[in-house]
Amino acid sequence: TSMKVLNLPSLAFLSTKAPRIPSHASIHYNYLSRGSRVHRKPTLPASVHTNIVRRSSQSLNELQEWSPLSPEGGYALKKQILNEGTGKCIPLGSDVKVEYVGTLAGEDHWTVDDVECWLKNLQGLDQLAQSFRDNGVDGKILLDSTIFTEDFVSQTLRVSNRIQCKKLVMAAKRLSKQQLDFPAGMEFDSSAARGRSFEFRLGAGKAIKAYEIAISTMRLGERAKVIARADFCYGADGYRTREGQVVVPPFATLEFDLTVLSAEVA
Repeated sequence: TSMKVLNLPSLAFLSTKAPRIPSHASIHYNYLSRGSRVHRKPTLPASVHTNIVRRSSQSLNELQEWSPLSPEGGYALKKQILNEGTGKCIPLGSDVKVEYVGTLAGEDHWTVDDVECWLKNLQGLDQLAQSFRDNGVDGKILLDSTIFTEDFVSQTLRVSNRIQCKKLVMAAKRLSKQQLDFPAGMEFDSSAARGRSFEFRLGAGKAIKAYEIAISTMRLGERAKVIARADFCYGADGYRTREGQVVVPPFATLEFDLTVLSAEVA
């Protein structure tokens, strides 16, 4: 089934928020001794915990096929080479011409770090990040309305403020509905749809952060798949046309198929 391609203005208009670096880790639930008292960290249901550990192993295996591009070495921005290029990596200041296809990657594969990045953009809730991390709340849990309930938030995440509980659950439901309105794999822009390649000066801030970083690691003729978290793309606001039509929804993780056609040092 063909996807509807929306006419999107230049990729230059993007969020420039500093990226946060993920480090996917296994989940452990232990008894902690503090002086003469013993405290048990809150746990998820056994079935959920088992699925988290299984997904952690699968995710680590998948990441072996990718190169981390985040400035501090994380996988919030990653690249997989599809066709090798020639010569050296393209230097900053080069005028590059790129062929591209941009699609939505979806948020159900978010890691714990990705969820934390989302959480820190919700006003007044960023202080809950450690509780989310301790309980391994990833995209699967966050988007599952049978798990991420007010009871889960209050009892497992230990959020005592009822208003915060409701706010968190509502935000998660909005994100879940977004998956239906903007499904993973939906193409939102491409050079073919525009009838021209994308040309810009690398390092001049005229393209999204994901492009600036990824293309600086590519070679002439190289084709690569790049997956970028929202803070490397359109951020918490997403992108709308001048008429107000949503093209890229808030917090969207994006996937790009990039081919470097030419690069000339300015």
